[in-house]
Amino acid sequence: SGLRNRRTGMSVEPAFLVSCRELNLEVNRLQHGDIVEIHAQVVFAGRGPLASFTCEVFRRGERLASGSVNVYEGDRVPNGV
Repeated sequence: SGLRNRRTGMSVEPAFLVSCRELNLEVNRLQHGDIVEIHAQVVFAGRGPLASFTCEVFRRGERLASGSVNVYEGDRVPNGV
């Protein structure tokens, strides 16, 4: 993942959101200027370009959203995707 690469001094590659599952939105909107904190935990990240994370978004300790995302890490989208 990009964060892992940054921590180890490796380059951070672009990532493309492939899918989002079990998305729970607990507020209708955010306000301009809201500061949010994003927590993400790796579910799967092998040696290939695909990775999966569970994520939560908070504002002042209140959970705003949660779900799972799958991403493709790389500088190009492969043919057929």
